[in-house]
Amino acid sequence: MSKTPAHHKLPWFAAAIARAKATKKDTKPLSNRAGERYSLRVGITVFGSPSYFSLDEAISEFTQFVEQNSKFKLDIVLNKYGPLGLDEYHVMPRMGGCKFVDPKYVKPETRLKLPDGVAVNIMLFDIQSIKVCYGGLAYQKSVYTKNVPFIGIPFGDSIKFWGVEPNWKTKVGTTLVHEFYHALTYIFRAKRIKLPNPDKANLYGFKAEEDPGWIKFDKFIYGKIEDETYLTLSQ
Repeated sequence: MSKTPAHHKLPWFAAAIARAKATKKDTKPLSNRAGERYSLRVGITVFGSPSYFSLDEAISEFTQFVEQNSKFKLDIVLNKYGPLGLDEYHVMPRMGGCKFVDPKYVKPETRLKLPDGVAVNIMLFDIQSIKVCYGGLAYQKSVYTKNVPFIGIPFGDSIKFWGVEPNWKTKVGTTLVHEFYHALTYIFRAKRIKLPNPDKANLYGFKAEEDPGWIKFDKFIYGKIEDETYLTLSQ
C-alpha cells in the first residue's frame, strides 16, 4: 500500500462517459493521428459532496495530467452517493487511533457500488467527523475491490487547511495523479514490469526545493512507461 502524506457533468466528462460506454471491459489500443494511445477504464465513486473545491475540476485535472504525460486515454466511470456510515471507517493498525477507508471493512452494499469492468477503482469520500490517517492510500487488488487496484482519497471541511500543492489547482487532483501511479505499478508488477517508485523522488534526482508540488517528478515517472509496457495491457 502507498501512503501519501496528509500532504452535473461538464463537456469533458460527457465525452469521457461516451468513451466509457463504447469501451469493452478489456483494455485495447486506440489509434489517432498523434500516435497510438491506450484506453484505460477507471471507476471513481464519490461518497459525500465537497464544499470547498470542485469535484469536476479535480477529476479533470487528474485526467488531463495523465493523458498529457502518458499514452493513456482514460475512460472515467463516475458515480456519486451520500456519505459513508461512520461505522465504515476502519481504525488503521499502529496509527494512533486514526481511521481510513479499507475496502475490506466497508459494508457489502457499499462495495457493490464500485463499478465493474474497470482497471482501477477509486473512492473519494467525505471524512465527516473522523480523524483521518492519510491523504491517500492505494491498495493492491483483492476480492474486496472487485479484483482491481483500489485507491481511497479523503476530503472534508476539517482537512481543507491542508491546502493545495504548488503548481496544482486542487489537492485531490494531485493526490489522484500520485495514487493512480501506484495503482499502475501494481498492474504492471503482475506482468513482471517494474516502474519507478513514486515515493522515491530523491532517488531519481528530484528535490522538493527544485520541484514544488513534485510536478516535474510526476511527469518524469509517467513518461517512463514504455511502448512495450502499454502493449501488455491488451495481452
